[in-house]
Amino acid sequence: MKNVQPLASIIIPVFNKVNLTKRCVESVFKWKYNYSFEIIIVDDSSTDSTPYYLSYLSKKFSNVKILTNEKNSGFAVSCNRGASVAKGKYIVFLNNDTVALSGWLDALIDMTEADDAVAIVGSKLLYPNGTIQHAGVVFHNIPFPIYPKHVGAGMPSNLENKVKEYKCVTAACMLVRKKVFHDIGGFDEKFINGYEDVDFCLRVRQQGYRVVYNPLSILYHLESATPGRYNKAIENIAYFHRKWAGKIEYDFALKPKVSIIIVNFNAWDDLKETIQSIFDNELYDAFQIIIVDNNSITNRAKELEIFCKQRGLWFLDISSREASLDGSNLFKKEVIFKRLSENKGFAGAVNEALRYSLDWGSDYVWLLNPDTLIDHLALYYLISFAEFYPKDIAIVGSRLHCYPDKEKVQFDGYSIYYNGIPEDKIGKKMILNTDFVSGASMLIRGDFLRRYGLLREDYFLYFEDNEICYRARRNGFDVIYHPLSVVYHKGGASIGGYLETPTSIYYSIRNALFFSKEFGSKSLREALDFAENTFLSILQAKDSKKLQAFTEAIRGFLVGLKGKKTEISSIFKPSWVDETIWQRFLTIESKLLKDPTPFLGTTYFSLVRLIIGRGFSKFS
Repeated sequence: MKNVQPLASIIIPVFNKVNLTKRCVESVFKWKYNYSFEIIIVDDSSTDSTPYYLSYLSKKFSNVKILTNEKNSGFAVSCNRGASVAKGKYIVFLNNDTVALSGWLDALIDMTEADDAVAIVGSKLLYPNGTIQHAGVVFHNIPFPIYPKHVGAGMPSNLENKVKEYKCVTAACMLVRKKVFHDIGGFDEKFINGYEDVDFCLRVRQQGYRVVYNPLSILYHLESATPGRYNKAIENIAYFHRKWAGKIEYDFALKPKVSIIIVNFNAWDDLKETIQSIFDNELYDAFQIIIVDNNSITNRAKELEIFCKQRGLWFLDISSREASLDGSNLFKKEVIFKRLSENKGFAGAVNEALRYSLDWGSDYVWLLNPDTLIDHLALYYLISFAEFYPKDIAIVGSRLHCYPDKEKVQFDGYSIYYNGIPEDKIGKKMILNTDFVSGASMLIRGDFLRRYGLLREDYFLYFEDNEICYRARRNGFDVIYHPLSVVYHKGGASIGGYLETPTSIYYSIRNALFFSKEFGSKSLREALDFAENTFLSILQAKDSKKLQAFTEAIRGFLVGLKGKKTEISSIFKPSWVDETIWQRFLTIESKLLKDPTPFLGTTYFSLVRLIIGRGFSKFS
């Protein structure tokens, strides 16, 4: 092939794995071809013996060219650099973890030579065990809203033997007309080792060209053997969806019915912003919004109705009548409103909506706070992942960011940071099987609720979300945190910021202890530490109202008072507590409320720990 103008330029990006590269190159040179070619190997700053092997190749073969990146830059950058020096009419992108079989290259070129409308041709790729790995790409909406799925994966190699046009093929082995490649702008270098080929194929098709799968071109493919292949998977998926969501016709799509449940209490303006963000940013459309007003001080339902109708939304107020709606005509983006005659707390109000939702046939419910704004496809990400694992997943939750300071993270799948934490201070974005997700944005499978019950109303406010997550896990289900579903949370729109108001302090402290008592001794000890830290902050601030709320929370826990806060008489005493200790506790509590000194504070909380410690066997 010396001094022959190549018809095809085979570009092989490599990073380490020298043995794979050697086997790939040897398989290319093993066969005879009808067309001339050159090989351009782009070394993406390998640290093994790859550079020595490539130097040997360039000396042995006149049609092998070596390019070396100064730093590891990824698939797109390496391929684009190789394409910039390609001499061939066609560019063939080839992974170094492939093994070419006889006729692979000729079949690709034959197809493009025969039809000028064909700009891209992909091969049949086989797993090492001989089953199909790739025979074209189709689009599903699970486990992500846009999911490029390989046709024929896992099937016998004697299937998928017809030439077929697809939206995409994989660049593990993909021929592209060089002119088209450069006209389109090459691979998008914002992708890092993922989705570059899918994005490129879609852009080529936008220009009217055909993308074709040719089963006569066959190679073995180890698939994703490059080190660091998935380091930027989450970022790649997010970027791809921002580019292509709403622009791709699905080959297969599931459409489960979803009820978005929002509980409102005096947060009307925030509520309207939440609704607006849903219709601005969510492409999934098989949903309804059920708003339950928890007996807010003012009733602005008419204002909400006008707000919805101005946006062309169907608004239905069922506050004054029983809803006898046909579920078959619902889940078409309607907004349903119900005002309660009393404040039933978060769980009670949610359950009011859940009973309607489940009766109407909802497959999922999405609990969403009224002080949130959703990001792009926040609901769709949750649904698509849950649908992919229908037997395993009961709950999927979002990544929470602060608002308006969107750069701060409030929930990362592990911990809640009420005041937010800079994004660079938390770990890598990953989909997690976790213990709990936040009820500010929580998708729950309808069948789980039907079988295992609704939210626990005895909490009234706070920790209902923790409880249902732990209930799901106790029953063998997964609770998933999904970092691509992003929701911005203002926090405290209804009752003020967390631990910043007497109401928040009462329910958070009391329910933290109740929740922890139910789920184990270690959890209870952690809750006591949390309570003590909160108590010391209140004591230092000398805030009498917060201190009163705190002592009421402790007493409410000790006497087993659940649900909505009520007055607690001092005559109620835990049965396991000695009368002398109880009277001592009440005396110190009374003195503390009048004179919150550090000495009284220390004495008070020591008694709290003593009483709870002695009664711990009662909490098992």
